[in-house]
Formats: sequence, C-alpha cells, structure tokens
Amino acid sequence: MRAFFLLFSLGLLVILTGLGLFGAFGRFSYVWVPERADLLNPELLPFDSAWDLWGEGLTDEQATALPPGQRGGLVRLDDALLDRGREVFWGETFGNERYLSDVVGLLDGPVVTPLALLRALASLRGGHTTDLQVHVSEGVRVGGLTLPPGSLVSTGLDVPRGAFLPLGIKLFWDRGHLRVGTTCALCHASVDGVTGQVVQGAPNSDLNLGLLLALAPNSAAFFPHAMLPQVALPTSPLSIPDPRLVEAAVDRVLMRWPPGSFDSTPDLHPNPTRIPSLFLRGGHPYGWSGSAAAGPFRGVSAMINFRHGLDAEPATLTSQSEELFGIPPHGYLAMLLNGAVNVDATPPDTTFPAPTHPAPSPVAPNGLLLGLPGEKTWQSVNALAAFVHSLQPPRIELADAEAVARGRSAFERHGCSECHQGVTLAGNRVIPAETVGTSPSRAAALAGFGEHLAAPQLPSFDTAPPLLPGADIQLLPMPEEAQTDLAWARDGKGGYKIPALTGLAWSAPYLHDGGVAVGSDTDFSYGLPETLLRGEPADAANSLRALIDPLLRRRVIATNQRARLDEIGITGEGHSYWVPYEDQQDLIAYLLSR
Repeated sequence: MRAFFLLFSLGLLVILTGLGLFGAFGRFSYVWVPERADLLNPELLPFDSAWDLWGEGLTDEQATALPPGQRGGLVRLDDALLDRGREVFWGETFGNERYLSDVVGLLDGPVVTPLALLRALASLRGGHTTDLQVHVSEGVRVGGLTLPPGSLVSTGLDVPRGAFLPLGIKLFWDRGHLRVGTTCALCHASVDGVTGQVVQGAPNSDLNLGLLLALAPNSAAFFPHAMLPQVALPTSPLSIPDPRLVEAAVDRVLMRWPPGSFDSTPDLHPNPTRIPSLFLRGGHPYGWSGSAAAGPFRGVSAMINFRHGLDAEPATLTSQSEELFGIPPHGYLAMLLNGAVNVDATPPDTTFPAPTHPAPSPVAPNGLLLGLPGEKTWQSVNALAAFVHSLQPPRIELADAEAVARGRSAFERHGCSECHQGVTLAGNRVIPAETVGTSPSRAAALAGFGEHLAAPQLPSFDTAPPLLPGADIQLLPMPEEAQTDLAWARDGKGGYKIPALTGLAWSAPYLHDGGVAVGSDTDFSYGLPETLLRGEPADAANSLRALIDPLLRRRVIATNQRARLDEIGITGEGHSYWVPYEDQQDLIAYLLSR
C-alpha cells in the first residue's frame, strides 16, 4: 500500500508539474468550426473557369498561352483552393489577437471577461442563441451609459447549438497569457434563430461591436474611427493629448454605433456602416463605395486585404498618419498605445510592404499586403476570396410563386432594373453620392487615400514576401477613371456602389447606413431607435416596404432624427424610388426570393 501511495503521489506530482510548465510555456488555440450539418447553406457556387486572372476567367488553354510576364497574376480555381479558403474564413485571425488583446484589451474590461463569457456560454447548456448575454458583476459607466451590477449586456455574439465559443471568436493561450482574436465569421456569419444552424456569409445584424470595444480599457486605439471635437490632436510627439480625454471621447462615439454596424473608414469622423453580406458573386466592384475593383475575383482579394488593415488594426496606418490625419507617426502611435494593456515587442508577421509602399493603392490603401508566414504572396487572401466569392444564401421555398412572378414584373415596370442589373441585380456601377441621396459623409471618407492613390501593383503570386529588388511586379487593370474617382472620392464627394440584391432576407436593415429598419410591429417599430437599439431585430419584409414606400420611410427618418443619429451619419435617407402600394407586396416577395 505504501508503494502504491508513493507511486500515485509521484505520478500526480509529475502531472501537476507538466500542467504548470505547459501553462507557463505552452501555446494552443481554439476556434469553433462548423461541420456541414451545422450549415444552413453548405452548397457553394461552382467555378465557371479554371483560372482567375485579375477577375477574368480563363481556361487551361488560355492560361498556358499567356506570355510569361502575365502569368504572375494567375490563381488556380479548384477544390483545394476552396478548402483552404474555408479554413481561413472560419479559423484565421491574421494576428489581430495581438492588437485586440494586447493593445485594446478586449478581455480586460469590467464586463467581457473570460469568466463572464464562460458563465454565459454555460448557461446555454448546449443550445443556441443569436445574442449571447453577459452578466455585469460590478457596476460600470461608459460613454454616458450606466450598467448596474447584475444587469445583462447584449453582445450580439451568435452561438450555434453545441458550440463552445461564439462564431468568429478564437482563443489563444500563449505562455500564461490569454488572447482573443476574431475571424471573418464574427461579422459575416450568423445563427438562424429557429434551427440553430449557421448561415455563412450572412451579416451578424445585431453584433454589438461598438459596446464591446467601448468596454475595453483602451478603446482609444480606435480613435481614427471617431470624431474628437474636444481633443487637440498632436502636431508633434511632445503634444500628445491626455489619454483619458481620448478614451472618453472615443467611448461616446462607439456607444452610439447601432448593433450590426462597424465604422470601416478611418477618417476621424464617425461613419458606422451596416455589416454587409458576403453573397458577392457578380456584384463587383466591392465595398460600399466600390473601392475594391482591382485584382483577383474582380476585387474581392483587395477588399479582404484592406479591410484587415483599415478595420481591425489602425496601427497599420502609421506611415500615412501625417497625410491622413495631420498627426506625426510617433504621435499617432502614442495615441494608439498610451493605454495599451500589454504592448508585445514581437508583433505578428502578417503584413509586408506593397510595391507602392508607403503610398496607398487600390489594392493596398495602407501600403501593406496581408499574408501569413511561409506562404506566397496573397496565398491565403486569394483562397479566402475564392471561398467568399462562392457563397450563396440559403434556398428559400417560394410560398407564392405567382406573387414572385408578379413582383419580378413590377421590378421591371417601375424602373428598378435601370440600376439593378445582371445576375445579382447589382448594376456594377458607382453612383455619385448626391444622386443616391444617402448621407454623404461615408462616401467622402476615402478622400484622404484617393488624393495620393498610386496605380495598383502586386508581386507575382508565385513569389514569397518580402519584396526583393528585381522582383516580378504585376501592374493590374483598373475600371474607367471616372468610376475610380467616385470610388475613392477624388472629387471630395465620392459615390456609392449599387448594392447587389441577393440574400436580402438575411441582411436587414437596408441602405449603406443601415438606417431603414422596421420591426415586426408596424404600428410602432420604425427606425433604429425602435428596433436594433432596443434589442428588436429588423424585419426583412417590413424594412423593404419602408424602402419603397414614401410614407413609411418618413416615419423611419423621423425616428432616426429624434435620436440624433445623423450626428454619426445615419439617417435612413436616400434611394428615393417609390412603388405603388398595390405592387409592394409582390415586389417584396420577389426580392426576398433571391
């Protein structure tokens, strides 16, 4: 018995020592990835060619016949590319856990702590939710909002049935330090409230990103997306503003972002835009202004490349801070890092200089190209673009095929097809902001980049970074100059891309600002203050009716105005094209069937 006890004690000591050493020196990560049965829309659109060359499809024979100097932009379209793209969509953060955790401190605030999230997930008992609610353990006041102890915070995080983490959240354990990063799925996948299955490509329309960032101790690291009227921006490294003032000013802006929105334009002005769906095929150019128009998949790869830098990591704009914001690089970095939780001296190696660096280009507005260590130029970016380009919304059973047919006729009869053309009814054009009539602030937000825009250039895709002298550089074709001028606001006003009308059943509210929102109760639920801002989802059919009915739209706009949402560029105005009442129901049936 004594020998057994000694052996047991020794074994236990070895196990505990091993666990302790692993906790101190080990590394691992975890992200929930759905199986096919977990998806409501598992089928992908097939490729219609063998190769992609700057958005044009080529056969094997055409690709082989290309001169050697033009082959550097070829992307092979096959199942292996889609499989890799799926892995990247669900599991790759491109290193943003460093910024979100070490700089912003996403897990170090008073509410969204690892323990609070664990308790909230455990309370689901294997079930699903479209809005993970977290208990506040201690009172907190942020951005003018007071959260008393014991209250529930609506995060908008989606948790599929049986999942151990919300969609798009990836945890990293790194030698005693816990980090959290985000994948594409955080914003661009959602859980169906009825089945608990996942819709890949659908926007998470109630994701409360503004609140989650505001609760972090260094939300000031997102100051390029906020208006700071009471803060003097530094003109030298010696004139850094009080970080407490910056934090408070940024929090006030972030707390006003509606759920399902994110400000993707770092121009010091608040322009939250609704998270778009990723049902993209045929809807080029991409982005709200059509700025992603060059490169593979007609701009999808470019959209991915600069969304990472402009949205998730403002530090990638350091070399351009003087031109964009009038802030010297050292002063800009100081404003980002003053309140950092833990500035790691070894940042992730996920970006490298583009051929135009530090000048912006239509494929790299921050002068940088996204990538992963050990891979060739844009290898994962192009794989992700191929996967995203193949997504399609879940199939909807037509309850009334005759109504859909009548709606299609109404669509033509009332002139909708004059702008919304093609397979996805996208039109493939950028329209001047004043013609669209939506709040112009968002359309003009890229003017700082457009002013210094260089021609789009990329290293050959068969070379690996970093860029070396004498490297094979590919010059990419671009749309006509007038469209580029509108997309990048070179006239100071800019324009908006005609959106594709695909998957509308999954993407309410509508318009670029997401201001056209109507809930299930059409007597009272008009505008964002009566829907998403009070925890009620926007009803797709009712919101579409407000898009085409002038009386209902006026109610939406008036409600948004009473909440002063115009101060952050959200009105619900624009697209003033109306349809007679007798045709509205059929037109809505047609739009929701797509």
